Amino acid sequence: MSPISGVIHHAVPNQTRVLPQEQLIEFQQIQKFGQILAHQYCVRRFSLHYPEAFLALRNIRTQIETVLADTPLTTGKHRPHIGQRITATARCMRLLDSRRAHALLLAGKKAEFRELLECEIEPAPDRFIYPVLRYLSDEQLASLSEIISNGCNVVSKLQGEFNFFDYYDPFALSTRVSGKTMLVHYLASKFGLHSVFPWAERLGRDHYWLHTKEAECDEEMAGIVCEYAYQAISPTSNVRIFGHNQHQVSINGIELKKHLVLAVPTDVTPTHIDVVLRDFRAALKDALIDNCGFYGKVSSPEFDNSLFMRNYDERTFLVSETKQYRSRLYGLWMWDLVNPTDKGCALTVNKAMDLLIPEAEKQQAKLAPDEKPYDSSTYKNYYDIAVKQITPKPTKRSTDQSPRDLDNYLTSGMAILGRRSSVMRSGAPDRNPVDDTD
Repeated sequence: MSPISGVIHHAVPNQTRVLPQEQLIEFQQIQKFGQILAHQYCVRRFSLHYPEAFLALRNIRTQIETVLADTPLTTGKHRPHIGQRITATARCMRLLDSRRAHALLLAGKKAEFRELLECEIEPAPDRFIYPVLRYLSDEQLASLSEIISNGCNVVSKLQGEFNFFDYYDPFALSTRVSGKTMLVHYLASKFGLHSVFPWAERLGRDHYWLHTKEAECDEEMAGIVCEYAYQAISPTSNVRIFGHNQHQVSINGIELKKHLVLAVPTDVTPTHIDVVLRDFRAALKDALIDNCGFYGKVSSPEFDNSLFMRNYDERTFLVSETKQYRSRLYGLWMWDLVNPTDKGCALTVNKAMDLLIPEAEKQQAKLAPDEKPYDSSTYKNYYDIAVKQITPKPTKRSTDQSPRDLDNYLTSGMAILGRRSSVMRSGAPDRNPVDDTD
């Protein structure tokens, strides 16, 4: 495959910067860290401001996990040719917001819904995947079908009330990874204490933490490592992609086989076209691999270095360099101490620092002895960064909440992640948590 350079486009027209391949890889990994950070901030905002809604979603997931716990599906260790439990969990949870699933349930077609569940649990037989379906009994599938059918009604109500579901699916919104867990994996992999997969070594030490055997076997980490829970849903666009195995496309009565078609409306303004172009590029790569066996068969310098193939999005979220990783994870760890899932264990900010600092220094001495420890004010600053995004507060001029970096990053506009504005206007109760710094 030919080397690829990345053209990074700035918001200012006609301004670009070209990155060589190694720097492009680094930049993309920084973007990925930002995606994970945004996802975890979003999940925490959801759970903090709307605990009943979050617990309703988590309850569905817990029921699914209880059924899957009695199967041979793997968790915590690898067994040859057996699929992972987190994969089955993710596929079940993602069925909760499927339009087709909701339509079948509304029509009372339980048998067809069960068939859809089985297809979702083990899709794409032409691709290499570890099997899942064969390790589920008929009784377990019946239980999952019942749980998910009931859960669809719950999720439908939550979708109508909260716009979080516009940006993340139910599996993603129920995947919360502790800041401490992420920090330990980051430091342990960076300093050679975890087993990095050979193909990930070229990414650089700061990026190993998502590509280790230990991360895949960690039940907390598996959701983001194995099932990419941090990837936000693409916004709705009126630009469409047709073809490949998804649609039959005909032009003047002649079927257009083995093609992808980008359909752009000409009577209205195309919306989110850059997002669709990135999706189109990914779909094209998948189609080329499916039709040709592997990408190398179609790779060429002219194609690989075309503007279409190397035009990457410049956006990052709160992180512009790898040395900021540790600080953001410390901020999440401290936020978790002040705002744990178990509200009875919540600490004040000062007490959280008293607990975190000696433990952080102990972890650092064990995992990263050459790194310098932070002072207490630095930890507090990192915590404040997390608070600013997770717990937006009214501005001095207005009692209304104002968008933060998290909102702008995910919504690409002025929308605020939380209750839908129509629900808030109807007078639905809201919860505005207060930061306790005693």
